[in-house]
Amino acid sequence: MRYGLAIGLALALVSGSTGALQAQDPGAPGDWGLVEFYRDKGLTKGAVPAPPDTVWNAFREILDQLGLESAESTAPRRLANARQRAVRRLAKQPLSRYFDCGDNITGPNANTYHVFVRFGLDLAPANGKTAFEFAMYAEAVDVPGGRPDRIACATTGRLELKMVDLLDARFPGTK
Repeated sequence: MRYGLAIGLALALVSGSTGALQAQDPGAPGDWGLVEFYRDKGLTKGAVPAPPDTVWNAFREILDQLGLESAESTAPRRLANARQRAVRRLAKQPLSRYFDCGDNITGPNANTYHVFVRFGLDLAPANGKTAFEFAMYAEAVDVPGGRPDRIACATTGRLELKMVDLLDARFPGTK
């Protein structure tokens, strides 16, 4: 009976969660302000107080600064990356800082496997601001170990938070 009650309470707490990390959420790695971050989906949503063309150029520079290669999409105000291979580091930081691909006896898999990163960024005008949605997905392959299996990687949120901080530095009021 006690175990059934404990399991019921745990399920009630989990089912009430929306998946968004906000500044007051102890799981958030920093201050997100008004920006929404959904770790389970790899999705970051927010609005920048600037025109879309200005924000688009800023995103290109920021993504480059973070080590993410972007290619223009045929759609306006959209940036994407089909598949970028990263080995050990991304913008001089260990990959495990940004991605959780599991662990093995030598440490985080992200630091030893080849990690393939995909992302998409959409911008849209919204009430004098520019709304953005940034989605990122990564998977790891143990190329050095000779195993072809792909492992899905979760984002730690640190890369997205750094991106939001850089946006807020350029466009105060983003957070």
